[in-house]
Amino acid sequence: RWYFQVQLSSSISFWFSSKKSVKIPSMKNSLRIFSLNTEYGKYSSTFLPYLETIRNSFDVFCFQEVPNNAKDTTCFEDWYDAHLYGKLIEVLQDFTPYYSEFVAESFGIVTFVRTSLKHKYRGEKYLFGFRDTPFLDKNRWNNATKFLALKVEWFLILNLHGAWQPKSKKQDTPQRLIQSKILRNFTKWKESKTILIGDFNLNPNTKSIKILEKKYKNLIKEYKICSTRTALYDDMTLPYADYAFVGDRIHTND
Repeated sequence: RWYFQVQLSSSISFWFSSKKSVKIPSMKNSLRIFSLNTEYGKYSSTFLPYLETIRNSFDVFCFQEVPNNAKDTTCFEDWYDAHLYGKLIEVLQDFTPYYSEFVAESFGIVTFVRTSLKHKYRGEKYLFGFRDTPFLDKNRWNNATKFLALKVEWFLILNLHGAWQPKSKKQDTPQRLIQSKILRNFTKWKESKTILIGDFNLNPNTKSIKILEKKYKNLIKEYKICSTRTALYDDMTLPYADYAFVGDRIHTND
Protein backbone atom coordinates (compact mmCIF):
# COMPACT_ATOMS: atom_id res chain seq x y z
CA ARG A 1 0.00 0.00 0.00
CA TRP A 2 1.01 3.62 -0.45
CA TYR A 3 1.14 5.82 2.61
CA PHE A 4 1.79 9.48 3.14
CA GLN A 5 1.33 12.05 5.85
CA VAL A 6 0.10 15.59 5.35
CA GLN A 7 0.81 18.30 7.90
CA LEU A 8 -0.78 21.71 7.49
CA SER A 9 0.30 24.94 9.10
CA SER A 10 -2.02 24.18 12.03
CA SER A 11 0.18 21.17 12.83
CA ILE A 12 -2.58 18.70 11.96
CA SER A 13 -1.28 15.34 10.74
CA PHE A 14 -2.92 12.70 8.57
CA TRP A 15 -1.87 9.23 7.41
CA PHE A 16 -3.19 7.81 4.16
CA SER A 17 -2.92 4.76 1.95
CA SER A 18 -4.30 3.74 -1.38
CA LYS A 19 -7.55 1.76 -1.34
CA LYS A 20 -6.03 -0.88 -3.56
CA SER A 21 -2.98 -2.82 -2.47
CA VAL A 22 -0.32 -2.78 -5.18
CA LYS A 23 3.13 -4.31 -4.92
CA ILE A 24 5.71 -2.05 -6.56
CA PRO A 25 9.15 -2.87 -5.17
CA SER A 26 10.88 0.04 -6.92
CA MET A 27 8.54 2.62 -5.38
CA LYS A 28 8.77 4.08 -1.89
CA ASN A 29 5.78 2.87 0.09
CA SER A 30 5.28 6.05 2.12
CA LEU A 31 5.26 9.80 1.67
CA ARG A 32 5.06 12.48 4.33
CA ILE A 33 4.20 16.03 3.26
CA PHE A 34 4.52 19.33 5.11
CA SER A 35 2.79 22.48 3.84
CA LEU A 36 3.14 26.03 5.16
CA ASN A 37 2.65 29.63 4.08
CA THR A 38 5.85 31.25 5.34
CA GLU A 39 4.38 34.80 5.35
CA TYR A 40 7.47 36.07 3.52
CA GLY A 41 9.75 34.80 6.30
CA LYS A 42 8.09 36.83 9.04
CA TYR A 43 9.07 34.25 11.65
CA SER A 44 12.10 32.75 9.93
CA SER A 45 14.34 33.27 12.96
CA THR A 46 12.28 30.68 14.85
CA PHE A 47 10.93 28.66 11.94
CA LEU A 48 14.29 27.75 10.39
CA PRO A 49 15.65 26.15 13.59
CA TYR A 50 12.35 24.26 13.89
CA LEU A 51 12.70 23.09 10.29
CA GLU A 52 16.11 21.68 11.18
CA THR A 53 14.46 19.45 13.79
CA ILE A 54 11.77 18.05 11.47
CA ARG A 55 13.54 17.80 8.11
CA ASN A 56 14.18 14.07 8.53
CA SER A 57 10.53 13.42 9.35
CA PHE A 58 9.13 14.49 5.96
CA ASP A 59 9.65 13.62 2.31
CA VAL A 60 8.08 16.67 0.68
CA PHE A 61 7.88 20.29 1.84
CA CYS A 62 5.46 22.69 0.14
CA PHE A 63 5.92 26.37 0.93
CA GLN A 64 4.07 29.47 -0.22
CA GLU A 65 5.08 33.16 -0.09
CA VAL A 66 8.81 32.48 -0.20
CA PRO A 67 11.03 35.49 -1.06
CA ASN A 68 13.97 34.74 -3.37
CA ASN A 69 16.59 37.51 -3.41
CA ALA A 70 13.67 39.93 -3.51
CA LYS A 71 14.52 43.38 -4.82
CA ASP A 72 11.24 45.05 -3.93
CA THR A 73 10.70 45.05 -0.16
CA THR A 74 9.08 48.47 0.17
CA CYS A 75 5.70 47.01 1.20
CA PHE A 76 7.16 45.23 4.20
CA GLU A 77 8.64 46.00 7.57
CA ASP A 78 12.01 44.83 8.85
CA TRP A 79 10.75 41.26 9.36
CA TYR A 80 10.59 40.58 5.60
CA ASP A 81 13.25 37.96 4.81
CA ALA A 82 14.28 38.73 1.23
CA HIS A 83 16.58 35.68 1.08
CA LEU A 84 14.38 33.02 2.65
CA TYR A 85 14.57 30.65 -0.32
CA GLY A 86 18.35 30.38 -0.04
CA LYS A 87 18.08 29.75 3.68
CA LEU A 88 15.57 26.95 3.10
CA ILE A 89 18.00 25.33 0.65
CA GLU A 90 20.74 25.44 3.30
CA VAL A 91 18.50 23.61 5.80
CA LEU A 92 17.04 21.10 3.33
CA GLN A 93 20.28 19.91 1.75
CA ASP A 94 19.01 16.39 1.11
CA PHE A 95 16.11 17.74 -0.95
CA THR A 96 15.72 18.90 -4.54
CA PRO A 97 14.05 22.33 -4.74
CA TYR A 98 11.53 23.40 -7.38
CA TYR A 99 10.93 27.15 -7.22
CA SER A 100 8.21 28.96 -9.16
CA GLU A 101 8.17 32.75 -9.11
CA PHE A 102 4.80 34.19 -8.15
CA VAL A 103 5.48 37.92 -8.40
CA ALA A 104 8.49 39.22 -10.34
CA GLU A 105 11.61 39.88 -8.26
CA SER A 106 9.71 39.33 -5.05
CA PHE A 107 8.40 35.92 -3.94
CA GLY A 108 7.16 32.54 -5.13
CA ILE A 109 6.09 29.02 -4.22
CA VAL A 110 8.56 26.19 -3.71
CA THR A 111 8.36 22.43 -3.31
CA PHE A 112 11.26 20.46 -1.85
CA VAL A 113 11.38 16.72 -2.60
CA ARG A 114 13.73 14.32 -0.89
CA THR A 115 16.39 13.68 -3.53
CA SER A 116 16.34 9.92 -3.03
CA LEU A 117 12.69 9.74 -4.19
CA LYS A 118 11.58 9.39 -7.80
CA HIS A 119 10.26 12.78 -8.81
CA LYS A 120 9.59 14.75 -11.95
CA TYR A 121 8.55 18.30 -12.74
CA ARG A 122 5.07 18.27 -14.30
CA GLY A 123 4.49 21.96 -14.86
CA GLU A 124 3.32 25.20 -13.31
CA LYS A 125 0.45 27.42 -14.25
CA TYR A 126 -0.86 30.89 -13.51
CA LEU A 127 -4.60 30.66 -13.14
CA PHE A 128 -4.64 34.45 -12.92
CA GLY A 129 -1.88 37.04 -12.99
CA PHE A 130 1.53 37.07 -14.64
CA ARG A 131 5.12 36.74 -13.53
CA ASP A 132 5.96 40.35 -14.42
CA THR A 133 3.16 41.75 -12.28
CA PRO A 134 4.82 44.45 -10.13
CA PHE A 135 4.46 43.72 -6.43
CA LEU A 136 3.14 47.21 -5.75
CA ASP A 137 0.40 46.81 -8.38
CA LYS A 138 -1.97 45.20 -5.90
CA ASN A 139 -4.97 45.52 -8.19
CA ARG A 140 -3.29 42.89 -10.37
CA TRP A 141 -1.39 40.59 -8.04
CA ASN A 142 -4.22 40.32 -5.48
CA ASN A 143 -5.96 38.23 -8.17
CA ALA A 144 -2.88 36.15 -8.97
CA THR A 145 -3.05 32.43 -8.31
CA LYS A 146 -0.59 29.74 -9.29
CA PHE A 147 0.27 26.10 -8.75
CA LEU A 148 3.42 24.02 -9.11
CA ALA A 149 2.91 20.36 -10.07
CA LEU A 150 5.33 17.50 -9.37
CA LYS A 151 5.06 13.76 -9.71
CA VAL A 152 6.58 12.12 -6.65
CA GLU A 153 6.64 8.34 -6.76
CA TRP A 154 3.05 7.51 -7.84
CA PHE A 155 1.45 10.74 -6.67
CA LEU A 156 0.77 14.02 -8.44
CA ILE A 157 1.33 16.82 -5.91
CA LEU A 158 0.08 20.33 -6.61
CA ASN A 159 1.41 23.09 -4.38
CA LEU A 160 -1.05 25.99 -4.65
CA HIS A 161 -1.11 29.63 -3.67
CA GLY A 162 -4.65 30.87 -4.31
CA ALA A 163 -5.91 34.37 -5.02
CA TRP A 164 -5.64 36.58 -1.95
CA GLN A 165 -8.30 39.24 -2.66
CA PRO A 166 -8.43 40.53 0.94
CA LYS A 167 -11.66 42.53 0.53
CA SER A 168 -13.58 39.34 -0.24
CA LYS A 169 -12.96 37.83 3.23
CA LYS A 170 -12.12 34.52 1.52
CA GLN A 171 -15.59 34.14 0.02
CA ASP A 172 -16.34 33.23 -3.60
CA THR A 173 -15.30 35.55 -6.41
CA PRO A 174 -15.43 34.90 -10.18
CA GLN A 175 -11.68 34.37 -10.21
CA ARG A 176 -11.78 31.84 -7.38
CA LEU A 177 -14.57 29.84 -9.00
CA ILE A 178 -12.56 29.61 -12.21
CA GLN A 179 -9.46 28.74 -10.17
CA SER A 180 -11.20 25.65 -8.76
CA LYS A 181 -12.51 24.56 -12.15
CA ILE A 182 -9.06 24.82 -13.73
CA LEU A 183 -7.53 22.83 -10.87
CA ARG A 184 -10.12 20.09 -11.23
CA ASN A 185 -9.62 19.86 -14.99
CA PHE A 186 -5.82 19.92 -14.84
CA THR A 187 -5.73 16.86 -12.61
CA LYS A 188 -8.48 14.94 -14.38
CA TRP A 189 -6.06 12.47 -15.97
CA LYS A 190 -4.63 11.46 -12.59
CA GLU A 191 -7.22 12.60 -10.07
CA SER A 192 -7.35 9.31 -8.15
CA LYS A 193 -3.74 9.78 -6.98
CA THR A 194 -3.69 13.57 -6.77
CA ILE A 195 -2.82 15.65 -3.72
CA LEU A 196 -3.88 19.30 -3.77
CA ILE A 197 -2.25 21.20 -0.93
CA GLY A 198 -1.37 24.74 0.04
CA ASP A 199 -2.87 28.13 0.79
CA PHE A 200 -6.19 28.27 -1.08
CA ASN A 201 -7.35 31.53 0.56
CA LEU A 202 -10.90 30.19 0.82
CA ASN A 203 -13.56 29.61 3.45
CA PRO A 204 -14.82 26.02 3.69
CA ASN A 205 -18.44 26.92 2.84
CA THR A 206 -17.66 28.40 -0.58
CA LYS A 207 -18.73 27.06 -3.97
CA SER A 208 -15.05 27.13 -4.91
CA ILE A 209 -14.34 24.47 -2.29
CA LYS A 210 -17.44 22.44 -3.23
CA ILE A 211 -16.22 22.23 -6.84
CA LEU A 212 -13.11 20.44 -5.61
CA GLU A 213 -15.07 18.28 -3.17
CA LYS A 214 -16.94 16.74 -6.10
CA LYS A 215 -13.70 15.03 -7.15
CA TYR A 216 -11.53 15.02 -4.03
CA LYS A 217 -11.74 14.28 -0.35
CA ASN A 218 -11.44 17.43 1.75
CA LEU A 219 -9.40 16.44 4.79
CA ILE A 220 -10.18 19.64 6.67
CA LYS A 221 -13.87 18.80 6.46
CA GLU A 222 -13.46 15.08 7.08
CA TYR A 223 -11.47 15.62 10.27
CA LYS A 224 -13.58 18.57 11.41
CA ILE A 225 -10.56 20.83 11.70
CA CYS A 226 -11.74 24.07 13.29
CA SER A 227 -8.80 26.22 12.14
CA THR A 228 -5.77 25.98 9.87
CA ARG A 229 -4.13 28.98 11.53
CA THR A 230 -1.29 28.92 13.98
CA ALA A 231 -1.37 30.95 17.18
CA LEU A 232 0.84 33.53 15.42
CA TYR A 233 -1.90 34.57 13.00
CA ASP A 234 -3.42 37.93 13.93
CA ASP A 235 -6.99 37.59 12.58
CA MET A 236 -8.81 34.57 13.95
CA THR A 237 -12.11 35.79 12.46
CA LEU A 238 -10.83 34.05 9.30
CA PRO A 239 -9.74 30.66 10.68
CA TYR A 240 -9.36 28.89 7.32
CA ALA A 241 -7.05 29.31 4.36
CA ASP A 242 -4.99 26.10 4.00
CA TYR A 243 -6.35 22.80 2.67
CA ALA A 244 -5.37 19.31 1.68
CA PHE A 245 -7.45 17.40 -0.89
CA VAL A 246 -6.75 13.82 -1.96
CA GLY A 247 -7.96 11.54 -4.75
CA ASP A 248 -10.31 8.61 -4.33
CA ARG A 249 -7.55 5.97 -4.28
CA ILE A 250 -6.14 7.49 -1.13
CA HIS A 251 -7.77 6.93 2.25
CA THR A 252 -6.86 7.90 5.76
CA ASN A 253 -5.39 5.34 8.14
CA ASP A 254 -5.16 7.53 11.22
